[in-house]
Amino acid sequence: MSASASALNFKIYSGDGDSLASGDREQAQSMQWSSAYYKMVVSELNAVESRYICSGGHSIAPRQAIRIASLDRAGLCLKEPIQIYVESSGSGYIAYSVDLDEFVTSDDEQSSISELKASIVDTYYILKEDQHRLGPLQQAHWQFLQRIVSEV
Repeated sequence: MSASASALNFKIYSGDGDSLASGDREQAQSMQWSSAYYKMVVSELNAVESRYICSGGHSIAPRQAIRIASLDRAGLCLKEPIQIYVESSGSGYIAYSVDLDEFVTSDDEQSSISELKASIVDTYYILKEDQHRLGPLQQAHWQFLQRIVSEV
């Protein structure tokens, strides 16, 4: 691992866009997280290392992995942070979830994240309403959402 790759940073965002946790690989290893969550963060850091070109501690990569801890919707909460990606696209930003095959575009990074959260909420309620008539792909998305989202 190169010196610049070991400085690769991660961020975990709250629902309002504030950073809940951030740091580098060594900080992730020293934090007292559950072993499953720790493995997930370290796994993502390893994947990011292989995709990103780092220069002077700054990533100049085409996309950024972000973990969100809230959907910003009363009545729904995340049981654990989920990973989304944000990337610059010529005239704006694209935010997407690989797990749900969801994406949105917006003029700025924070708006794209907010709009993706709203899209995930909409998907949750649509799939919940139609849960007995879902095809295989939608059923997989519904099972994922049931695992990570709880109604409060």
